Amino acid sequence: MYEEYTFNQLWPRWLNQISSKYRTRDPAEACFFVVFHDTPGRHTTTVSKKQWNGGVNHVIVDTHDMRIGQSKSALCGQNIGHAMLWKSSATFATFRPHHDVSIPLGLNRAAVLGPHGSWGRWSDSQPHDDLRDLQPEQKKYIATFMGTAYDGEVAFDRTLLLPLVGQSDDGIVLEIKCRGFVKPGCSATSTHKYADLLNSTFVLAPGGVQVASFRLMEALSVGAIPVVMEHELTPYPFEGHVPWQDCALDIGDHDVPHLASILKSFDPGQLQRRHAECKRIYEMFFQDAEKITMMAYNATIANIRGYTVQSTK
Repeated sequence: MYEEYTFNQLWPRWLNQISSKYRTRDPAEACFFVVFHDTPGRHTTTVSKKQWNGGVNHVIVDTHDMRIGQSKSALCGQNIGHAMLWKSSATFATFRPHHDVSIPLGLNRAAVLGPHGSWGRWSDSQPHDDLRDLQPEQKKYIATFMGTAYDGEVAFDRTLLLPLVGQSDDGIVLEIKCRGFVKPGCSATSTHKYADLLNSTFVLAPGGVQVASFRLMEALSVGAIPVVMEHELTPYPFEGHVPWQDCALDIGDHDVPHLASILKSFDPGQLQRRHAECKRIYEMFFQDAEKITMMAYNATIANIRGYTVQSTK
């Protein structure tokens, strides 16, 4: 296995988690090539034409969190031939099942996992050990969300959530800042805290200007059940290899007005099973750099050999 990269130094370091037994610095000795490609349009892959061979035996790693308008073609229209993709912000329009691997959004950030197991922007969070082990029926909120609604082309129109702002009586707490417009429900300030995520049974994970959502991993990292609102556009991380149907909840645009009643329709046993499965999925596949990297590698091998990565419950 031989690696080349154009911009992001993070993934090569993570690939070091894989045993060095099969790695080589001499491309002439390699039968499998990994090319790290970030910030599409500014950098191009550097692997030579001699090794390229139409992309056969190549994996291109792209962690760029592209906006929806940029995501309509793989690597912004570049011809990747037979090469396999490890890609965040993948879309079903270009994703090739059993060939490409969808990876979590946010892996191009230097501090993905915070000191207490938090994800991304919560890296300065406090441990809150008193909240981390709460069961669904013990949590204060049914659902929470903090984010921004954008004017223009978006993957998911977050303004659909604005009518739900203020429904704290239903156990749903939303804080939505509006960029480029003002509507009823827009929040001028933010009081949403990391502790609120830990105290939420569900965490909303809608797409924004990109199809994928950072909040999917945030929800898993705090033991919440993610509510995904754009799965028809983007595959889950490691789609086809992780039993997301037992953890996450998929809803469509037409379900948003009825969100409170949908979330309240789950009985304690159903919530407990989803919560336990989400916890297991996070700990098995996403909890640290080594697990994410190994899962991407194993999913690629499974695709090549024609089977699905199986996990033991």
